[in-house]
Amino acid sequence: TLVPCGGGDPIDFICLVKGWLGRVCQLLGSKTNLVREGELAAFLSYAIAYPQNFLPVIDSYSVSCSGLLCFCAVALGLYELQYRPLGIRLDSGDLCRQSLEVRRVFKECSK
Repeated sequence: TLVPCGGGDPIDFICLVKGWLGRVCQLLGSKTNLVREGELAAFLSYAIAYPQNFLPVIDSYSVSCSGLLCFCAVALGLYELQYRPLGIRLDSGDLCRQSLEVRRVFKECSK
């Protein structure tokens, strides 16, 4: 669970994020079965421990099939609870191409 930034009753953050993951995947035309459950669990744990400092590495597996989707779902869950995620880290691969993809997805999810 996670208490909203402004206080109040704890929220089932895992359930909230899984709901967001389904919406993000639907919006982007992605398949939820390609999302790495371990990566989502790591992002959830990180967000619950540090909700005001959420800045994960999203290229551990696949940026477009898992990391970016997990980030968006967790970030939207945090945002719903009035926290502000800091951003993402890309540490390997084609950083230019990945950055452009991340920007496109951020714009799409912000509508």
